[in-house]
Amino acid sequence: MPADGKISLAWQIIMVILIPIAGIWAFYRIKRLQKAFLYIILPQTAITALVFASVFATMPDDESIDSLQSFDEPGKEIEPIVFAITMASSALGLGITALSIYLIIKWSEEWNRRFE
Repeated sequence: MPADGKISLAWQIIMVILIPIAGIWAFYRIKRLQKAFLYIILPQTAITALVFASVFATMPDDESIDSLQSFDEPGKEIEPIVFAITMASSALGLGITALSIYLIIKWSEEWNRRFE
């Protein structure tokens, strides 16, 4: 149920940063869930799918547990493509988090102005 009055900006930010499911509720409270889905949740899901697909594509063909454990052997270098995917997904994840914070602040302030 959307909020009936002013909302706490601090709680909105905490929900978006710390608890992903509560972040969805935070956007719902200010009647911006559809826009949040379009700007945040959908791109984040697509990026996650691409990361999983690319990591699984670079895994060794041998499906034994020993071959999977060889990724963490001391002295073994990380494949450049895996490193690039990891760094790019981390940067995109931080960017989406920053966008989430910006949007929840902007939209929550707009929501609170309605009740002044």
